[in-house]
Amino acid sequence: MSTSKRLYLFLNSELLFLERGQFDIIASRALEFLLDAALQMGMPCVEFADTRFGGHMCLPCYVKGMIEPPVQGRHQWAIHASGPQSVMTVKSRLIVGLSGASGVIYGLRALDALGELSIERHLVASKAAEMTLGYETGLKPSTLRARAEHVYKMPDVGAPIASGSFRTLGMLITPCSVRTMSEIATGVTSSLLTRAADVVLKERGRLVLMVRETPFHLGHLRTMAQLTEMGAVIMPPLPAFYAHPQSVGDIVDQSVGRALDLFGLDWAPTRRWGEDIAEGRRPGAATGHGD
Repeated sequence: MSTSKRLYLFLNSELLFLERGQFDIIASRALEFLLDAALQMGMPCVEFADTRFGGHMCLPCYVKGMIEPPVQGRHQWAIHASGPQSVMTVKSRLIVGLSGASGVIYGLRALDALGELSIERHLVASKAAEMTLGYETGLKPSTLRARAEHVYKMPDVGAPIASGSFRTLGMLITPCSVRTMSEIATGVTSSLLTRAADVVLKERGRLVLMVRETPFHLGHLRTMAQLTEMGAVIMPPLPAFYAHPQSVGDIVDQSVGRALDLFGLDWAPTRRWGEDIAEGRRPGAATGHGD
């Protein structure tokens, strides 16, 4: 905590919307509570800011339902309240989990991408993931661990990422096995991998599961539906051929980039329709990253 004139309270837009942008009265009451708290702390000037797209609106008007904020995807929002109080910020750190499913390259590239984006990486990988690493890439577990600033062992349920008080941008499990997915869905977690995922869900954070299995039976599909209802994002790493991949690496990077989009992270190798891809461009549209 440091002294400043602003208090930042970060929320996830999923708390604010219900079924295609319909205002959730529960979220409204939560915002009213936050507004009251800000006013009691001597911060009368409050505005609601979309931290990804730059939109602003008056929080009191929003709480009263007088203004409907634009629905531009699911991303992080922030309430900025002016006043001589402390600053609460979410540190740029992301938990990355690897299970034993095929597709360990997705986990490797996700860690590489986060490093390029200067995001602090917290890694937890199962023993099966380390075995798959050897089978599919010939790499040793030490090579995987070297890609993260913080590495945890599966039995270490006392690690920082096992607590909701340890603030992160969320958690990405890639690849995610059906067993890992199923264990998270039950809430009965037996390892740090699934405990960390459960914590992200209970804290209403962003949990993205790049499930690597095919075909799915009805039990798998029901588990995915249950996790979606709990707040997780199910994202099988499916190829995006509209991006004109020239190699397997291009296919992997596009899936990783789209997963990181869900955390509000823009990784340069991600090709975007209407920007990098000519077929999607229209007059006046952006032409690439940073435009």
